[in-house]
Amino acid sequence: MVPLALSGKASYAALLGLGAFFGFLLFLTVLLREHTESRLVPGRTVSTKVCGVFLSLVGAGGIGLSVRLIDGYRPTGRRSGLLRLSIEYLGPWPAAAFFLAFGACMLGLAYRLFRSR
Repeated sequence: MVPLALSGKASYAALLGLGAFFGFLLFLTVLLREHTESRLVPGRTVSTKVCGVFLSLVGAGGIGLSVRLIDGYRPTGRRSGLLRLSIEYLGPWPAAAFFLAFGACMLGLAYRLFRSR
């Protein structure tokens, strides 16, 4: 990670870009205030289509990870220790089968949510 130094032109551009990003977020917050207040009404139902889209993305991600594991992907980093150990001792196939089954379940749930009214 490179710290932001105020000595060069690139750092001023980075600060300007960061300020513009937060300004845009503030603009969206003010713009969507009425929509947010209407969402906070008690008794409002959540759209099943939105939940279905979320679950379909999670399912596609699980299936994609299983394909990557079969293709030779080996996770690195602190948060993937259990997955690394299972791949080291059992091979990539059990982990890939788990993520494939998880993704298929999520896609099945997403399909049921899409079909519901």
